[in-house]
Order: sequence, then C-alpha cells, then structure tokens
Amino acid sequence: MLKRAGVTHMLRASGAILGHGVFVLIGSGSAIATQKRLPAAMMLTEEIDIYPDGVPDPKDLSEVVTAAIGQGSPFHKTFGYYVDGVGPETATLPDGWRDRLITYTSPEAPGVTALCLEITDLAIAKLCAGREKDIAWLRAGLHAGLLTRTRIEERLAVLTDPRAPAPDVLASRLDAAAQSGHVPPA
Repeated sequence: MLKRAGVTHMLRASGAILGHGVFVLIGSGSAIATQKRLPAAMMLTEEIDIYPDGVPDPKDLSEVVTAAIGQGSPFHKTFGYYVDGVGPETATLPDGWRDRLITYTSPEAPGVTALCLEITDLAIAKLCAGREKDIAWLRAGLHAGLLTRTRIEERLAVLTDPRAPAPDVLASRLDAAAQSGHVPPA
C-alpha cells in the first residue's frame, strides 16, 4: 500500500535525477497525494505514474526516470515502490482536466511540484482503462463518498478523446463499479 510519504520520496528522487521540478502525476498517486483519507483499496499500488511538465519531449525524460528508479530497479527493491515514467498520452482524460489539476508540494521534496489529477478526472482515466484493479478503485471511491456517479457522468459527457471506449462500455463499467462484481468485458 502506497502512502503519501512514498509519493513524496519518488517525486524528490525524480526531480533529483532529471534536474526538473514540475511533474504531472496521473495515476493513483494523484489521489494519495491530494486526498486526506483514502480507503486502503484506493492505495493498493507500488508506483506513481509521472511525466515532466513543460518540456518538449517528456517521454524521453520519463524513460530516464524509469530506468533509474522504475520497476525492478535497486530503488524499487530497497523501498518497495517505484516510478513509472509515462507521457501525456498515457491517460484518457475528460476535456478541461488541466484546468482542474491540484498542486502538491512537500517540504520533504523541496523544489519539486506535482500537478495531480482531480479525483473525478482520475476516475475517468481509470474507467477508460477498465482493468479489474481500476474498477475496484472506483468502487472504493464511490462507496467511500469520494466519488459520485453524477459527477463521473458529467465528466463522461465532456470526454472527447477518440481513444476512449464507447459510451455503452463506459456505462457498463460504471455500473460494475457502483455495485459489487467483476468488470464486464469491453
């Protein structure tokens, strides 16, 4: 289970490796960094998904971070968590998501800022990914009252990314998250 201190540690390490101070945090780490109380089911991850913001080709720098402190690295083996360097295209997000980013800073990571997805935008990304672990994350968020079906549906209405699954697939996945059970096939 990843905690905020682990997110901060990985951000600090990423900043030191790249000499860069601003990262977009797009996975579960966004919620871990910005939410006060999360159910354990929403913290069941070993990694943060980040890319450096404001650079011409973030994918190249993301690969450097992944090589240094990614899955299977000595960093991962030592601390039990790792950084997955990704790119802006990794997550399927609703229109306007950048306007809703939440800034996360910590005194334990001076000079490093994470721009974190707002929790409903993160829910949309997880709904689009549609893996069992994503549906379980959504289910926990809905049951804890951190997410609402109404707000998710509002964001789905402004999801114009052509990579997004069909609306009926997304609706079926949301139904599955709102109940117990397994993810319906895509």
